[in-house]
Amino acid sequence: MKIFFIVLIVLIIAFVAIEVVGVGKNSSETAADYKGGGDPVINCPGNKYQIFCSMNSMLDRFSPKLQLKQKTFTVTKTTQTLSVTVPADDKNSFRNATFKFNQGNNCATVEYISPATCSNSPPSCNSDLSKLSNDCRLKYQTWPTCKDGVKGKLIVVKSGGTLDIKLTGQAPCTVALQ
Repeated sequence: MKIFFIVLIVLIIAFVAIEVVGVGKNSSETAADYKGGGDPVINCPGNKYQIFCSMNSMLDRFSPKLQLKQKTFTVTKTTQTLSVTVPADDKNSFRNATFKFNQGNNCATVEYISPATCSNSPPSCNSDLSKLSNDCRLKYQTWPTCKDGVKGKLIVVKSGGTLDIKLTGQAPCTVALQ
C-alpha cells in the first residue's frame, strides 16, 4: 500500500512539473505570435491563470459542443460566403465549435460573431489581445488566425450568434464542424 501512495505522489509531482514547463513555453501576447489554427484567445495567451488554460486541451472533450443540423459547409466560386445562424442555448454558457478543413487547406475562414455589445472592431493579426475586454474577445473570433491551421476551435456563447464561412483560397473548400 505504501508503494502505491509513493508512486501516486511521484506521478502528481511529474504532472505538475510538466504543466508548469508547458505554460512557460506558450506565453505569446499577440495573435501574430500564435502558431496553428484556432483562436489565440481560447488558448489563453497573456491570461493570469495559465496553469488552468494549459489544461484546456485535456478537459476539452468533456466540455459542451456546438450542435448544428448541418455538419459540413462548402463554399465555391458561385457561393463564396455562407451565413449560419447559431441558436441560443440556455443550458450552456459556452460551447466549443471545432472546425476542420475536409477539402482544401486554409481556403476559407470561419468567423463567429456573437450578439454581445462591443464597440471594438474585429482584432487583426497584429492586435494586442490583452487590450480587449473579454466580451470583445468572444464577440469576434476567426479561424484560422494569421497562421496555417487544418483544425481549430471557436467558443460560442450562450446567446448564439452567426457563423460566416468565407472563401479565401481555391474553390471548392469544405469546412466540417467536428
